Amino acid sequence: MDKNELFKQLTKHYKFADTDWWQHRQSGNWVLKHSAVLKLAFVPTPEGHHIQMPEMDDYKWLKTGEEGVFGREVVVGGTFQLLDKDNRVIRSVVAWGEANGTNLTKSVAYPTTMAVKRMLDRGVLSVLAFNQLNVYSSAEAEDFENPRDRMPIPTPSPVPSPQQSAPQRPRAQPPKPPAPQAPPKKVEAQGEKERSWERGLVGHIRANGPSSKSDLCIAMQWEPSSFLSHINPLVESGVVIRTGQKRGTRYALPGSVLNEPPKPKREVVPVVKERTLSEEDFNAIWKDACNKMHGMGVSYVKIADFTREVTGHDSASAAFVSGKLSLDKIERIFLMGENWAASSTGALQ
Repeated sequence: MDKNELFKQLTKHYKFADTDWWQHRQSGNWVLKHSAVLKLAFVPTPEGHHIQMPEMDDYKWLKTGEEGVFGREVVVGGTFQLLDKDNRVIRSVVAWGEANGTNLTKSVAYPTTMAVKRMLDRGVLSVLAFNQLNVYSSAEAEDFENPRDRMPIPTPSPVPSPQQSAPQRPRAQPPKPPAPQAPPKKVEAQGEKERSWERGLVGHIRANGPSSKSDLCIAMQWEPSSFLSHINPLVESGVVIRTGQKRGTRYALPGSVLNEPPKPKREVVPVVKERTLSEEDFNAIWKDACNKMHGMGVSYVKIADFTREVTGHDSASAAFVSGKLSLDKIERIFLMGENWAASSTGALQ
């Protein structure tokens, strides 16, 4: 199967957006976002196969920050299995993730998180045999995520119909009236320009949910070095709320779901009336909830267990398609992740 046909099927089955994958300009490799790889991990394949990922307790730690050939290094591995509908093993692979000073620049302060992310993404792509087509995760290299290194996604040219391709006899055209003079151009005030991009940023967050610095830089076409000069005035005026820390920082609108930072363990209060979700809200809110739970040390397998307990489905995507996933149930799953992270003694340091 060639890459174009593969991504055509992925986009249709897993509901990928154009921003979920791209082609790297320098290497020519196809790159999937980490969130897109998670869709591959938790949504059954078109044949009904599903992936069994390693539990956190099953991770194999070769290095946890010891000094090595490449400086201080973290190396972790795990076993991934592709199972059929009867839970019979179709394929089993062992994947490894490593992080050190030679393959990290921006994320050098988070080697453990990056090593685990690379192991998970490599395991999923390997057990599905996508790595044979030079398909990589964006976590493999930080320059994969640079917008300037992405090639535009090719789109097929429309095939002209026989009527369009046939030569047409020119028709006599009536004389054209004189073109009206263009009105003088309106000079846009500086304040109006600022309000224009401010409205665009607020609209992006409203449509996509809590967004990271890189998401906003791509959407607004900002240079990362100018990001704080744009966003800080909005945060100080209360137009935008900043949550999380460091790489977990997100920018949301006041009153958005999951704006608040994780709180200590508390009892789950049942919600009487469930709030429904649109597909756009589901993609944004579920992605943000998963990222926050994973940042607290909750494994993706645990997230799947909580999802199954709340919705009765093995994945959030399946629950959403069947109408069993609401905004309230996402909040319940997130709260279960908070409670587990607060009480677990096996979380990564």
